Amino acid sequence: MIRILTNIRSLYVCPESGGQSEVGRIDKAALAWGKEGIVWVGPEAEIPPHFSISEVIDAHGAIVIPGLVDCHTHLAFAGWRTDEFEQRCLGVDYRQIGANGGGILRTVRMTREANENELFERAGRFLDQMVLLGITAVECKSGYGLTVEDELKLLRVYKRLGESRPVRLVSTFLGAHAIPQEYRDDRVGYVNLVCEEMIPRVAAEKLTSFCDVFVEEGAFTAAE
Repeated sequence: MIRILTNIRSLYVCPESGGQSEVGRIDKAALAWGKEGIVWVGPEAEIPPHFSISEVIDAHGAIVIPGLVDCHTHLAFAGWRTDEFEQRCLGVDYRQIGANGGGILRTVRMTREANENELFERAGRFLDQMVLLGITAVECKSGYGLTVEDELKLLRVYKRLGESRPVRLVSTFLGAHAIPQEYRDDRVGYVNLVCEEMIPRVAAEKLTSFCDVFVEEGAFTAAE
């Protein structure tokens, strides 16, 4: 059975040919979908007559667009750093903020103190707001744990969110986000921890298919 969304003022599609600037607008449109997903889009006057329609939904003249993709987020974390954002706006260098105890490691400290359920509830509220903005796919990185168990904790949150929300989550393991305080005098030791302990545990639990590294001054080098 097919459901149809009608009375769409303008429907935008991604045409198979052409560049991103070609938005493929269809005015006075309709959209049909079934169990297998979207099966037809086009002018409302051209709805295929053979459709076995189970429900017609009125869009009330709204605009319909493809779902938005947020391709780089750190969805699960604890605490806020809005004061640092203000400092950046006033010209304070990010590295200086980090040297003063802020930056990534400040969030790491707060995230380690939060349990999995707390992070799940908080990230879930963020994700619900993102869905209301039209975002239907989210890439979400770990990287605020920087211990084996805390990185797994973040990735487990993403797995649970993906199972409980109508949105596609693509998680990325980012254990190499920063050198944690306890390894500040042993960079090699931390890189080995990521490669020899974190990645195998993440892979064993099938928590993600992607791995990222923050290559930047003050973070990791390409060689590392």
